[in-house]
Amino acid sequence: MVRATPPNANATFTFSVRCVYIVLWRKGKSKYAYEERIVSIAAASIDDAIDKCDELLIAYASDNGLEDIGLRQAFEVEGCIPSGTELFSLLRWSNLEPDAYLDRFFDTGDEITK
Repeated sequence: MVRATPPNANATFTFSVRCVYIVLWRKGKSKYAYEERIVSIAAASIDDAIDKCDELLIAYASDNGLEDIGLRQAFEVEGCIPSGTELFSLLRWSNLEPDAYLDRFFDTGDEITK
């Protein structure tokens, strides 16, 4: 269920936004480390949630020695979760370069997205 706009100008919805980082201290080595992270964002729309999330994700990357590799996926969730709450985090080793990693795990061609 994705709404195009909230019922009134002041209303917001809660979205989960997923992103993927590469761990910088492993970049260029034979095996990379990637972190997948999902956070909650209060926003008026799915596009607004992704835009709002960018600032939070850039700060997180800077504080933790990570580089954002450009994946954003968002989903509207029911209920109220404070904006910025980490909902999920996964760290994975891989021999794949960033583009190949995203293709292998997140962009297989079989996804159904909006």
